[in-house]
This record gives sequence, structure tokens and C-alpha cells, in this order.
Amino acid sequence: IKSSLWLLMFVTTVAIGLSILISYRISASLTNPIETMIGKVDRIANGQYGLTLHATNQLELQHLTHSINQMSSRLKESFNTIMNDKIYREQILNSLPVGIITINDKTSEITLNTSAIKLLNKNEEQVKELASIKGVEVNEEFWRILSSKKACNHTKVPFITSEGQRFLLVS
Repeated sequence: IKSSLWLLMFVTTVAIGLSILISYRISASLTNPIETMIGKVDRIANGQYGLTLHATNQLELQHLTHSINQMSSRLKESFNTIMNDKIYREQILNSLPVGIITINDKTSEITLNTSAIKLLNKNEEQVKELASIKGVEVNEEFWRILSSKKACNHTKVPFITSEGQRFLLVS
């Protein structure tokens, strides 16, 4: 009885050890593909559009992998379309002989087309700086209108450059 009891204890211990080892291996085989998938989805979310996941042997994850790959390729196509449209609009704005300054109310980002840069003889950073300063003496009315949040329509403003005085129509 005593030797049978020791044999039973040994077999039970070995069975428990093997079951823990097998459980760990099964768990790793289930979670490793998911962790890899999460890492790549995070990279897609951070702007690496077009990144694809490798197909897994697990039937449950194959459909999810396919859907994520489709989403990633569509995001890349959408991003490329948006960038091409942006470049196209910038080319149109830069080809106009009229100076155009745009200000984003939310971010205070200022953009100038080529004609505006030539007319003002200033880049975007310099314009942003001058628009934020109160009491600029030269071309004060223009900078006041530019820095204010109020809408103005067809306001004629004198603007002095190195070439002389001009009148700008500000809207």
C-alpha cells in the first residue's frame, strides 16, 4: 500500500507538472499571435498605413487578419488620395496671382501662398509673429485685421513695402 501510495503521488505530481507545461504552451500559442496582431494594429493606428499582418494558422484569427489587412490598405489609399488632393490645392493656390493667407482658428496655423509671400516679403513664421504682436507701427491696420478673429469683407487697407505703398483688399 505504501509503495502504491508513493507511486500514485509521483504519477499525480508528474501529471500536474505536465498539465501546467501543456497549458502554458497552449496559452502561448493562442496569445502570441494576438500580441503580434495588437502590435501591428498599433503601428497602423500611428500612421503606418498599408502594413499587413501575416496569416495565422488559427482559423478564428484568419478572418480578423484579413479584415485588418483590408482596413490598412484602404487607409493607405485614403491617405494617398488626401495627400494628392492637398498637393493639388496647394498648387492651385500657389499659381494664383492673388496673395492668400489662411489662418486656422483652432490651431492658429498660418499658411501663405507664393503671391502672399512675395507681396509681404515675409514667411509664415514671420507673419504669425507679427500678427500676434500688438501695436506694430508699420502696416498696423493690416496686422490688426489679420490678428483679430472678426470677419471683414472687402476692406481696403494701405500696405507699405520696399517698393512703395499699395492698397490691399482684405476679406
